[in-house]
Amino acid sequence: NLTLGSININSGGAYNATAGTTTLTSENADGRALNNLGTINHNSGLFNITATSNASINVGANSPFILEIATGTGNITLLNDTNLAGGLNVTSGVLDTNMSGYNLTANNVLLVGTLHARNSSNITFGSLAINSGGLYNSTSNITNITNGNWTNSGSFTHNAGRIILGGGTNENQTITGDNETTFFNLNITNGAIAVTQEQNATVEGV
Repeated sequence: NLTLGSININSGGAYNATAGTTTLTSENADGRALNNLGTINHNSGLFNITATSNASINVGANSPFILEIATGTGNITLLNDTNLAGGLNVTSGVLDTNMSGYNLTANNVLLVGTLHARNSSNITFGSLAINSGGLYNSTSNITNITNGNWTNSGSFTHNAGRIILGGGTNENQTITGDNETTFFNLNITNGAIAVTQEQNATVEGV
């Protein structure tokens, strides 16, 4: 594991990440905890952002494998489209996709803190688990849950957006969790494979 204040990767530079955890505790003079203008070799490791003041992250062309936001009450804002092949954990604090509506793709997503997706045009998750105390403040466009479950034991604000389960994959999926979900639009697109409803749900839109 490696703990740093912040990381600046200049053009032509590279960070060959630990396969464990890289923890970033603060931000540079531009307010960035991570500023990647070069290359990140993620080595299937985790980037843990713990900066407690409001900061931003520029993942560049090579996103971390797993991103964890653990900022207490701090707010982390994306500065570009972000693709997290391993997943996203917001254990405390807020991750914001920015008023510019940057796209966010992640495998398995766990929210104990808050994710503000604002007006992002493409939010794609393998699965989404909103734990107690967590909030998914949805994009007003489309959130696609491609092959895993929708689990809501926290809070969900639909913002008149659309949730798609399946995205063309052939995996059984479940709508579950401790809390009822109120969707605006809900589309099931995973063909003949089952989507099982294990918790009450309301669809308000058309």
